[in-house]
Amino acid sequence: MDIKEYLRGVRKLSNNIESMKRMRERLKYELLGHGIPIKQTFVQESTPIDKMASTMASVTDLEKEIEKRIRVLAKEQAEALAIIQTLKKPEYRAILIDYYLNDYTWEEVANLHGYAPKYVERLHGLALNELRESGY
Repeated sequence: MDIKEYLRGVRKLSNNIESMKRMRERLKYELLGHGIPIKQTFVQESTPIDKMASTMASVTDLEKEIEKRIRVLAKEQAEALAIIQTLKKPEYRAILIDYYLNDYTWEEVANLHGYAPKYVERLHGLALNELRESGY
């Protein structure tokens, strides 16, 4: 696997976790936003509560999956950081860290470092070439 594909995979895992967190929040909102329906009749109906229990179980399962993926992400990011730290130039390291590990856009990376976006993309390419030449 090419180093760029590897780093993209780490970034995608991070994005996937963020999407799952948004889903979790939406499910929690559905639970809290609707509340338990109150009826004036004394006939017991299980459908609303069953749906609530099912949604709560989904939230719990989702939280477990998020935690699992966060552990994987932490490991992958540590490995990616170790690879990035082998770069000689600090600007190369900073750009790759901010883009792939901190999940900034190219425009945000450029603004953070005071570079034009095209220059950041050029430095990115040079950094990847250096990593490839080092055997990554």
